[in-house]
Amino acid sequence: MTPKEIAKVLGINDLKFEDWTEKGDEFSLRQVKRRTRYYCYAMRRKADGENNSVRVPKKLIEYYENLPGFEGWASFSRTWDVQSDSPLEIYYRNFSVDEEWDATLRRVVPELPIDRKLRRNGE
Repeated sequence: MTPKEIAKVLGINDLKFEDWTEKGDEFSLRQVKRRTRYYCYAMRRKADGENNSVRVPKKLIEYYENLPGFEGWASFSRTWDVQSDSPLEIYYRNFSVDEEWDATLRRVVPELPIDRKLRRNGE
């Protein structure tokens, strides 16, 4: 399925595929996935009770909610996510996005020594 067809299935009409013809399908697919995740995060924020002004396409909501194994919007990026090579499919995460980010930071950013004299209020 082409990126344009995937966007149509999900009701994502705000992408400019005609501007990306020179960049190829890989770039277009990445943009479809980015927009799909943007909308999924908007649904997660709504499920978490946050104010949300993003208008998520109804087709996208219905599509994911009808997938077998859908665990609810509050679990997006915590226990499930969309596939990189096919945003129409979901996969189950071993670690949440936040846990993966924290692990990456611990791995690549050295811990700075802290001078105890500079600490305030017992931090």
